[in-house]
Amino acid sequence: MIGKIAYRLALAAVLAVGAGAAGPIPASEAAQAEAGALQKLIDEAPHGSTVVLPAGDYDGELVVDKPLVVQGEGVTLHSGAADKPAVAVRADFASISGLSIVKDSGGEAAAVLVEGDGVRVEGLRIVTRTIGIQLQESDGSVIRNNAVEATPELLGRSARASERRNGIDLYRSHGNTIENNRVSSMFDGIYLEGSNNTAVRGNVVDFSRYGVHLMYTRNTEVEGNRGSHNVTGIMAMVSRGGTIAGNAFKLQKGSVNSQGMLFYEVEDMQVTGNELVGNRVGLYIERSANNVWMGNDVSYNFVGIQLLDSADNELAGNRFVSNVIETMADGSAGNRIEGNYWDAFQGLDPNGDGKSDLAYPMNPFFQRLTKDTPAFQLFFQSPGMKFLEGLMAADSADWTRDRAPLMEQPALAGAADSAAEPAASGATATAGAALLLAASTIILLGVRKR
Repeated sequence: MIGKIAYRLALAAVLAVGAGAAGPIPASEAAQAEAGALQKLIDEAPHGSTVVLPAGDYDGELVVDKPLVVQGEGVTLHSGAADKPAVAVRADFASISGLSIVKDSGGEAAAVLVEGDGVRVEGLRIVTRTIGIQLQESDGSVIRNNAVEATPELLGRSARASERRNGIDLYRSHGNTIENNRVSSMFDGIYLEGSNNTAVRGNVVDFSRYGVHLMYTRNTEVEGNRGSHNVTGIMAMVSRGGTIAGNAFKLQKGSVNSQGMLFYEVEDMQVTGNELVGNRVGLYIERSANNVWMGNDVSYNFVGIQLLDSADNELAGNRFVSNVIETMADGSAGNRIEGNYWDAFQGLDPNGDGKSDLAYPMNPFFQRLTKDTPAFQLFFQSPGMKFLEGLMAADSADWTRDRAPLMEQPALAGAADSAAEPAASGATATAGAALLLAASTIILLGVRKR
């Protein structure tokens, strides 16, 4: 009994720091009641009315199956049912707000399941072992000002990601708004699958796998979101159309697969004014076409941009500053790349138009080498690696290049004012320089003998 009370006190402390929390949540077992009393109020309320739930600590689940406004300030609902959501909203144009929900069972049932259209879910504080808020074939709904976090035993880096579920999860749900939510320590913070015309704005996601994850989506608007310490900030895969603008994702670097943003098989998307600072890879683009990346700040990453097997994209007016490796491009010669700033490039501007008359070539050698042998990433910018890159520069006609790089840094809206922690020191890079240089000598001698 004491252990159970202590556990609920820990949950109460987690909930108390959620969005809009006004104070500690009652955790005494003496204050608990069955949720059936709340369900009776909902069942007896006439259509279109407002139901104010009495404050308290309740055990059980709730179902809203008619258009009601359900307000639950001061209500904490504990649900231990693995096969039932803590709150199921099955009616169109229903609204639920203010509750604190603890879903401490496993299973597939979400803490909050929305199956109606035009539903509003606002100001909830959710601590869960499963999905936080899930929309299934729900159109025109609003998910706003909620806080979703994993249960205490799943918090922090030590917990296995596979044990977590998504914070906000949309499946075949269109025209929804996901706004000003706070998601922490979940699997994917905000996950959209087969869901179109969605606005994802002003959310904060940290310590999760992907901050915002788009799968098979069309015309998604991802604007003004922030995140840190995720594996990847924004992951867009097999998606088309929409905008990704004004987001800031920093310090995604805890995994070898970390990126600020990753695009795979993405088409017709506008990506503008984002900050990608202090990540392992700032901007990763693969097999994507007809997109525009403009006015983004990609700084203090291990790798600024990786561009692979992508064509007919436009990159202009972006800033690449203090990345250990500025560019890694291969198989991507058919893009319109012009007018970006690369602080590692020394150009010439005899006519004073602010653009270099010398193009900036993106040497694919390191990309190809590390793709076949990932361990060679240890030799970031080592003298031996630079020597080998120079040897491969003779055949550069097909390289991706910035045709007219900027001579000075552009003033970007929302650009980082202060430097993030440098992505890596030179110690690791130089440690293997002599070894790599010796290996390169052996390679050259072998070539001569042939």
